[in-house]
This record gives sequence, structure tokens and C-alpha cells, in this order.
Amino acid sequence: MLKFVSIFKALHAVSVLSSLLDQEFTQYYLAVMHILKELLANIANTNERRAQIRIETIECIGFIINTIRAEPGFLVETDKIMEYFIQLAQQLDPSDLERAAILDVYCQVSSYLRSDFLKYMSYIFEDLLRLMEVEIGLVPDKTSSKEEDDSQPQVYGLDVAALTIKISAINAIFVLSRNLGKSYYDYIKPTIRIVNKYFSHYSGTISRKAFKIVKNLVLACENEEDVAGVLSECLPAMLDVLQTNVKQIHDGSFLFILLDLIKV
Repeated sequence: MLKFVSIFKALHAVSVLSSLLDQEFTQYYLAVMHILKELLANIANTNERRAQIRIETIECIGFIINTIRAEPGFLVETDKIMEYFIQLAQQLDPSDLERAAILDVYCQVSSYLRSDFLKYMSYIFEDLLRLMEVEIGLVPDKTSSKEEDDSQPQVYGLDVAALTIKISAINAIFVLSRNLGKSYYDYIKPTIRIVNKYFSHYSGTISRKAFKIVKNLVLACENEEDVAGVLSECLPAMLDVLQTNVKQIHDGSFLFILLDLIKV
């Protein structure tokens, strides 16, 4: 137990330190990256503590990769990191929280590569769409006293892991569509099909992000005809949500998002 707590604290410290030192952390990059990859290779996801270590390790990689962004070998290193995580993601269950951590790495890498991130999109976009379709059901509540007392009714709660994955997936679509700009053009239509499903989602985080993605899609268009196509596909559903969904009506941020879209 103490060993895992120490590893977790060390990983968190490295993430914080790399953020504070930024490019001055470059001198430690190779040694630290080697250790992080060793952790992922040798700590299997067999219990909750190990899962937390793996997630923290993936997040740590996302932080330290950005510290070498000004180095000549940055593009080569990002190729290696992206290939590593794309292959790892294919081995994971869609509801595995490691998927959310991997999506965060994609977002961080795209924030520096911008349009150059396009070369990875064909490998990750279909996976993003699958993650958006993860079912959010009910699961047995771990805090329930059912296991200790069979006379107690089983208590169920929302599948937080599945909800986290879905939130991470739609956030990744938002970030990638923003960072790639015009280079996102080929992904406009499949993205429209996704966001149209989530304008009225019960999670305010998901529905708000779906609204925001539409602006990115408009900015990715190449001409006025494309813009008209995006708006004709999305605006009716967005307006319908604002007219019929009390939650969104009282949340002024949705109206501001819509007004911001109109300005574009």
C-alpha cells in the first residue's frame, strides 16, 4: 500500500514540476519518460490502486511531452508517443478510465501541433466516435451495505466511469476541432452527426460542449456554402433545445454560446 502511495505522489510531483519548469525540464525528459513507460509496462490494471497509478502515469506523460516542444526532436517524439497510446487504447475497454487520460494526452499534443495533428486523426477519430456511444447505465453502489448484509436492498448509482469517458470524448472533439482549424474540414459531417445527439443531453457539461463544437465546425468550413450546411444541420436542433429544455433555458451560458456562433 505504502509503495503505491509513494509512486502516486512521485508522479504527481513530476507533473507539477514539469509544468513549473516548462522547457527547463527538457534535460530530465529522456530519463523520466523511460521510467514512465516502464511503469505502464510493469504495473497491470488489476485493482483500483494500480489503475490510479496507470492513469497518473499517462497524465504525467502528457505534461512532460510538452516541455520538449521547442526541441528539434519534438515531432519525432510525438510520433512515438502517439503511436504508443493509439496502440494502448486499442487494447482497453471503452469504459476504462485510462481512455480518458489518453484523450487528454491527444489534446495536449494537438495544442502544440495544431494543423500538423491531422496526420493522427485517421487513427483516432473512429475511436472517438465509439467512445461517444458508451452507454451510461446504473452500476452497483460500492458504498452500499449489501455485501455485509444480504437483507439490505442493492443500491445502484450512475456509472461515473462511463460518464467520465463520454465527457472526455466530447471534450477531445471540441479541442481537436478548435486546434486543427481548417484542417478539421473532412471531419465536419461525422462530427455534426454526433453533436446533434447531445445538444439536449442531461449532462450540462456534455450539452454545453456540443453547442461549442458547432462554432469550431463553422470555422473549419472552406466557403459560405459549407457554413450554411453546418448551420442548417445544427441550428434547428440547438434552437429547439433552448425552447423546450428548461435546464438550458435557465442556463444563460447556452444563449451566449449561440450568440457567439451567430457572430461568426
